[in-house]
Amino acid sequence: MENTSILFKGLKKKTGKWSTVASKLREMRLRLKATKLAEKDLTLELIKLSDGVGCYDKNGYVLKPFMRKGAIDYKLIKQLEDLDLEPFRRESSEQWKFDQLK
Repeated sequence: MENTSILFKGLKKKTGKWSTVASKLREMRLRLKATKLAEKDLTLELIKLSDGVGCYDKNGYVLKPFMRKGAIDYKLIKQLEDLDLEPFRRESSEQWKFDQLK
């Protein structure tokens, strides 16, 4: 029985290898999402262990804060031509970067 839902209108139904690859991609995206969440948790733990200051260790791991300028909110700008965009910049925010020096 074919699905006649509006969600599938204009789409070609595929099976076999296509479905296998689609399942692998979904699984990969779920693993990637879990890995990103774990990365965020570890980063936050490392920041906490850093007592709010940049740190390094004997392995060359470095964690240091840096400031990133706020993004420009273009919705607030009526005309861009010959306009100083700095007054429209959002608030700066603190960021952290983790690297291993070689």
